[in-house]
Amino acid sequence: MNENVKNLVKRAGFILWEDEAHNPGDVVDWANRYDNELVKYTQLLVQEVLELQAAGTDVPAYFGITANDGKESIEVDFSDEELLTYMKVAHERDITFNKFVELALLKAIEEHDLKEKNNESPEAS
Repeated sequence: MNENVKNLVKRAGFILWEDEAHNPGDVVDWANRYDNELVKYTQLLVQEVLELQAAGTDVPAYFGITANDGKESIEVDFSDEELLTYMKVAHERDITFNKFVELALLKAIEEHDLKEKNNESPEAS
């Protein structure tokens, strides 16, 4: 676990594993209820992020998150006309072009998975 995240977890009041012989390898002892601690953690996280942003800190890097965590980079090919059209649509929706493409790809994947689940040929559409 990233040390900055671990520090916030400690400050929020979570019980952490130390060097106990029965330590399952996790940092947080999840055998407890953490309703109040989760609220406190959220407050601390928001406060910390706002302070880091104000200081110009790379917030994802601070918390050990790389730009591609959970995502893949792919290259898409559009004609100039298609690109202009899609950029205009993204602008109208007040989102970045990259976000627009990401949402379109996610929708296409969901539709493909749904067709596969229903035993339909994805190429039939």
